[in-house]
Amino acid sequence: MTGLSTRPLPIAAAPALLLLAISVWEVCAARCDATAVPAPDAAAWRAAAAAVRAGYRPGDLIVFAPAWIDPVGRYQLGDLIPLEAAARMDAARYARIWEVAIRGARSPDTAGLAPAEAEDHGGVAVRRYERAPAIVVGDVLERLATATSDGPRPTLELTEVGRSAASWSATSGSPTCSPGATCGLPAGSTSRSPAW
Repeated sequence: MTGLSTRPLPIAAAPALLLLAISVWEVCAARCDATAVPAPDAAAWRAAAAAVRAGYRPGDLIVFAPAWIDPVGRYQLGDLIPLEAAARMDAARYARIWEVAIRGARSPDTAGLAPAEAEDHGGVAVRRYERAPAIVVGDVLERLATATSDGPRPTLELTEVGRSAASWSATSGSPTCSPGATCGLPAGSTSRSPAW
């Protein structure tokens, strides 16, 4: 009788080696990506913020690209971003848009626009766009303080969705049923009325 070899086949090690190679690559790529972004208080960010501040006018919009650098951008320029601009629906009403970006990214708010001015500050790009703004006929936010309603005041009603007609009473611990509902019946039975 011949015994089976306990030595692993080389092909069986391939998935483990592939997983190990991918893991090492991911660790190296993450480290390279982290070092490619200037620190929030780095000279590049300060220089980019100074460039925006030098040309900024009240009513300008400041955007950041890619979107995940928004916290860093607000750290440097947050005092120039009013709540109305930060919570905007879109950028159509703004005639001038300042874009602060890294890695060649573009904000969706500047899609299709050509920069009127562009500078690079050690990997942090500052681009200014100009265009004719959309004419805003009415703004709900501006009218919210004086809004009135002729109808009844809204009420809050909690409703369970996807439940049967029977629900459990928190005080008695027993089912409560709507009149005419089939409550507390065995599966498949529909002929018995609930006991009141």
